[in-house]
Amino acid sequence: MNTQETKCSNQNKDWSKLKKKSSMYEEVLARAPVSEEVTALSFADWFFRTRRVVSFLNPVNYEMLRRSFGDISGIDHVFFDGIFAARWIGKLSGNAYKRLSFDFTSVAPPFFEYCSKHGKKLYIVGAKDTELSAFVSLLEASYKKSQIVGRQHGYINIDQITELSKNIEQAGSDVVLCGMGCPKQEQFSVELSKLLPNVSFITCGGFIHQTQNKLQYYPSWVDKTNLRSVYRFYKEPHTRKRLKFYPKFVWATLKKF
Repeated sequence: MNTQETKCSNQNKDWSKLKKKSSMYEEVLARAPVSEEVTALSFADWFFRTRRVVSFLNPVNYEMLRRSFGDISGIDHVFFDGIFAARWIGKLSGNAYKRLSFDFTSVAPPFFEYCSKHGKKLYIVGAKDTELSAFVSLLEASYKKSQIVGRQHGYINIDQITELSKNIEQAGSDVVLCGMGCPKQEQFSVELSKLLPNVSFITCGGFIHQTQNKLQYYPSWVDKTNLRSVYRFYKEPHTRKRLKFYPKFVWATLKKF
């Protein structure tokens, strides 16, 4: 186990200090904009109209956040980054939801294009050092005018958040892209947002890791057939243990609605 992973191994102990009795993600779920309000193409324009803290929901992180240690009620908006979650919650709630995800099959291209065009300063947090370095190099090569003003690997603990916030502020960041995995990325985004009221935050899960070598993680036929989750279970065997969260998600949402 390397130094970064060793530091991260104590993460659950850190989060236990913040544990709450209530389930807070239900409040966030109620803030999900319907499809007519925000689309993949209009996402960036919507996101930068004001300061926001945004995350994405799928069956796995729904269940993880529902049982998480930290208070994530500070997230302003939640989008459904899985086709199953979008359709299932839409059916239960009677709302029209579409899949919006922070990857290159959805909101990432217009987001980075907007940042490049309008000079938005981006700070990136997540993944391992080597993965993050490769991702940043790829991003800068693809978006020539991008302004990536800082970066930090994701293997840090909650007691380092003050130092991280100072680095983000000193870099003059407009937005932080946080890919630390769930629920850590949501908890970090919320805590950082309290220290940095003028900076926006958006989570991206395993996006940095997946995109370190090429922009398109999913083959076009996988995207067209909405088999992205199946493809990831195939490509990344360690994610298969998350399958157990799907029936739990169905049951938890059935009880809610």
